[in-house]
Amino acid sequence: MIVEKAKALGTGIALEDLGGIRDRIEKTVRKQQRYRHSSWSFYQLRQFIEYKAVINGVPVVLVDPRNTSRTCPDCGHIAKENRKSRNEFCCRSCGYAAPADNVAAVNIRSRAACQSAIRGAA
Repeated sequence: MIVEKAKALGTGIALEDLGGIRDRIEKTVRKQQRYRHSSWSFYQLRQFIEYKAVINGVPVVLVDPRNTSRTCPDCGHIAKENRKSRNEFCCRSCGYAAPADNVAAVNIRSRAACQSAIRGAA
């Protein structure tokens, strides 16, 4: 569905490069929750998307996930405090507010566009 939609819209797909997430999560998640978190199949989902994207001629760009949900897409200010809660984002510098997942998605799209432009220029 993701690849089909991207193909229909004539766009690419941007994904966070979540390599090594299990190692990072293990340090921040309670022992009781480790199995649940380590069972996530980020890599498998990425493999499925990349496989179907190649078949359909849809470009896939992997971006650095660091601070995607802590960076203001309006002014660029990065702070842990920008995340009021798990779901809310409010920039401490300019006041921009939006759902945190939307902010992360906008930042991922922007990073992918920058990477694609750099690759195209090289």
